[in-house]
Amino acid sequence: MSDSDRQSALAALVAALPELDWIKAAPKVKRLSRDFHWFSPVLKPQLEEKFAELAVRPRDETELAAVVAACAKARVPLNLRGGGTGNYGQLIPLDGGVMVDMTRLNAVAAMGSGTVRAQAGIRLGDLEAYTRPHGWELRCMPSTWKLATLGGLFGGGFGGVGSINYGPLAAPGNVLSVKMMTMEETPRIIHLQAPDALLLHHAYGSNGIVLEIELALAPCHDWIERLDTFTDFAAAMLSPMRWRVHRVW
Repeated sequence: MSDSDRQSALAALVAALPELDWIKAAPKVKRLSRDFHWFSPVLKPQLEEKFAELAVRPRDETELAAVVAACAKARVPLNLRGGGTGNYGQLIPLDGGVMVDMTRLNAVAAMGSGTVRAQAGIRLGDLEAYTRPHGWELRCMPSTWKLATLGGLFGGGFGGVGSINYGPLAAPGNVLSVKMMTMEETPRIIHLQAPDALLLHHAYGSNGIVLEIELALAPCHDWIERLDTFTDFAAAMLSPMRWRVHRVW
């Protein structure tokens, strides 16, 4: 598709779906087209000029499905973002198109005894703020937990604090089920139970749009923040503290 054809298709998208929360201002669209790929001296020059041309924040699955269907029909590139905390340029649009900000799909769908099911756009910190009053916490917390979304962790993450006890996110028993949407002119909703749910793990949304994830939880603990300092490296290595893992708040 030529640039002019794509611009015409983008304008037609907005005209056909005027009720959606479209973001057209170039600075805002560029900001939503960024993650932390610039940490890499290799990726930075390759991706620094890659941006979406239009962004949208769907408020529910119906709006998301409308965007997906329109982009599939017009063959307009579509990219997804959560918190944008990835380091490898997973969300960077290589061919322009539409950036879908998933952070408004952020509801907790169900809470069980030791399980929770939530929409992909919820931030991990907000999800745990919901589960802790019920006596449960997330099994794995990455360092980016304040900004990272559940869908982002599942689509591009690995694990975090807690993985010594429970393994990485893909370890059996951590992810119980996934609800996804296909990228088609008539999007389908598919429910996958573990282990099939892990087919979408670490795929960056390339084989389906993750809508909800059901996780197993861990019993809640009262964590204490602690900082240990040592005079030199040898003293640190001799300290029994090196065998302990602390969850830091």
